[in-house]
Amino acid sequence: MQLKYLHISNCAELEQIIVVEEEEYQAFLNNNLQPETFRNLSEVVVESCSKLKCLFPTTIARGLQQLEELYVEDNFQLEELFGHKDVAGIMDDEEIVLPQLNYLTLKALPSLTNFFCPGGCHFIFPSLRKLVVEDCGATVSIFSFTRDECVHADEKVLKLL
Repeated sequence: MQLKYLHISNCAELEQIIVVEEEEYQAFLNNNLQPETFRNLSEVVVESCSKLKCLFPTTIARGLQQLEELYVEDNFQLEELFGHKDVAGIMDDEEIVLPQLNYLTLKALPSLTNFFCPGGCHFIFPSLRKLVVEDCGATVSIFSFTRDECVHADEKVLKLL
């Protein structure tokens, strides 16, 4: 719970950051992976992990209230940043706010189909200063901003950038 910086690079065989067997997944989420698990995490850098398919369950995203920088590059099998197995627990149009996120960089992610979970989740980044998206496959998330200058990532509504 005190972890502030998570840097993972050049882990060619890494398939999951949080490893849980399928049948134990829901029990694990209920008992151990509460949103506050990584409440102090301020920086996540994941580079050159060619077998990684998802960074974290969406459950973790709700607790990343101190996250300032998310940098993801050269992860060729990465399909989504948050989500994957816990999509059933996400309600349509649920909003997840990452209030401190200043920098979001996504590069060379050819398998990326969803920036975030595909269950209709809506991410809001009120403090985002820099967004870089390069060579990211067939992503379906839409980034937009509102009059109050918040950046949004939404998969259901097409908005003008």
